[in-house]
Amino acid sequence: MPGQPMLNTPNTLLGIDATAVVIQENGMPPASVIERNRPFTVGMEFRIEGFIADWLTRLTPSPAFQVVYRFEGQGPAADGDLTRTGTLTAGQKVYGLAGTGLPLPGGLPVPGLYRVSAYVTFGPPTSPPMAAFVEGALLHVI
Repeated sequence: MPGQPMLNTPNTLLGIDATAVVIQENGMPPASVIERNRPFTVGMEFRIEGFIADWLTRLTPSPAFQVVYRFEGQGPAADGDLTRTGTLTAGQKVYGLAGTGLPLPGGLPVPGLYRVSAYVTFGPPTSPPMAAFVEGALLHVI
């Protein structure tokens, strides 16, 4: 589900859209089943667009963002949040695993079934307030 459904409407001053949650184990293609003792990386993909998007990416200091990954336990698995911060790169409007990835050690989260979602927020003092969210597929930690 996109976090900014009106991103592509005409005359958008500034918009953000979260497009995917990515789970990658050791650089392999996206994973939906992870062994509990294996490290993996969770990340999200988002893009910013609009008339002032290019200007925003070139501000000094670079606008900061925060990504929160939500692991929602399905059944007896416990819920949990993990956070990563980053900054925009001049001229870059599309972000993925390289800029949003959060490496997780083996054993985190505990075994169980999880729905993984992510949301990214921007705000003062480095940028106008904006946010986007995306819900990913199920992740089974065994």
